[in-house]
Amino acid sequence: MYINRLCRPGIAAGLRVLSVVSQNVFIIPGVGYNTARHRSLFPPRTGQELRFSARSASPMVLMMISIRPMVSEDIPTIARWIAAIPLWQRYDYSAEAAQRGLEQALARADLLLTADVGDACACGLAWCVPRGAFGRSCYLRLLGVQSGLHSAGLGATLLGAAEREATRSTDDLVLLVSDFNADAQRFYQRQGYRQVGAIPGYVLPDVTELIFWKRLVPSGAS
Repeated sequence: MYINRLCRPGIAAGLRVLSVVSQNVFIIPGVGYNTARHRSLFPPRTGQELRFSARSASPMVLMMISIRPMVSEDIPTIARWIAAIPLWQRYDYSAEAAQRGLEQALARADLLLTADVGDACACGLAWCVPRGAFGRSCYLRLLGVQSGLHSAGLGATLLGAAEREATRSTDDLVLLVSDFNADAQRFYQRQGYRQVGAIPGYVLPDVTELIFWKRLVPSGAS
């Protein structure tokens, strides 16, 4: 299985697809990508359709989605669209702050996955800190999708890929959701997360951060 057209500069057309994760997602190697490690995380599945249907102004748009490790060249793009999202503006999370944080996360070898959609690169981000919650569980530091792609299923796709990766080192995943962000709360509940606590004024004095948790590996299976 091959891709005839990729958006990332420096990656030749006709690149081999390593495996298909679902009917709408395929994995390609990024710069410095560890092929053997990938195959251990995402066993190849064949015979799957690589086109993805997303709602838009036109009746149907067919897009290809690739999930891959974030590389340093992606950081400026991701930082720009993060800073343009009202949620992170409320937290005063600027493009400069996002860029610094992602550079530090990359240096620490945090789990950083991004998504290319059609010709657009780095349109989403899943950022997890291994054992970043209570020194035990994987902590989802940030899950975001560029404006205009929120109804395309990209967030759920990135989250699923991050969960599969996280099971290499932990049995569960923890995240925080703002109390005013009802859409995000419903999203995580649909993905199998449940609220297990709350921290008033943890980041902003007038916002309660809700603690959501999901067991990724059944009890006794690890």
